[in-house]
Amino acid sequence: MKTASNFSGAVLFDMDGTLTDTEKIWWEAEQKVCARAGYELKVEEAKMSIGKSLPEAARQIVEYTGIDMTPAEYETELTQLVAQIAAEEGLPWRPGAFELLTCLVETGIPSALVTSSYHSFARHALRRAPQGSLEVIVSGDMPIRGKPQPDPYLEAAHLLGVDIHNCLAFEDSIPGLYAAFQSGARTFAVPFMVELPRLPGVRFLKSLQEVDADFLRQEFADLIP
Repeated sequence: MKTASNFSGAVLFDMDGTLTDTEKIWWEAEQKVCARAGYELKVEEAKMSIGKSLPEAARQIVEYTGIDMTPAEYETELTQLVAQIAAEEGLPWRPGAFELLTCLVETGIPSALVTSSYHSFARHALRRAPQGSLEVIVSGDMPIRGKPQPDPYLEAAHLLGVDIHNCLAFEDSIPGLYAAFQSGARTFAVPFMVELPRLPGVRFLKSLQEVDADFLRQEFADLIP
């Protein structure tokens, strides 16, 4: 493989549920915020917001539950609590995630974090990632259209200086899967908490443990002859 400085492809990752097992942190925070407002949030209700931008998720939860908060108030309280929990407990990796990031560093392949979470939360993952990985972060508080629009993935490729069509993207949510697929990246679904739609050309993986140096070599050889 070429070094990261001249390799013309990249690997783009969603964070929550794909690289990190952080959906449970969001669930814990959502429960607490809703409980403070007098509503007992159910797991099925929380799943409605998986993969969506924070403003959209906040609007949906507030409208669905009828709690006495504005979407902006809910969003602010939720993000503050999530950042607090992450700082105290850290962000656990999904199976194979840390090893894959290490492999990317060793093989000289650039990588990026493409998340609907805000930077204040995502930075906890960056601190624990192997040095030299996730050189770029595109977060949900950037002034671009969020998932399911392709803009976050397109922005990540742009910041890395590579063609989006030379990128591999890994996602676990419905909005994220559509965002990656529509961007033109070669997309891989890694289902976790929700069932994902079958899209043309999208390959399903049981976990990131299936992705190793040989996997990467084969995929990039097909994309970048």
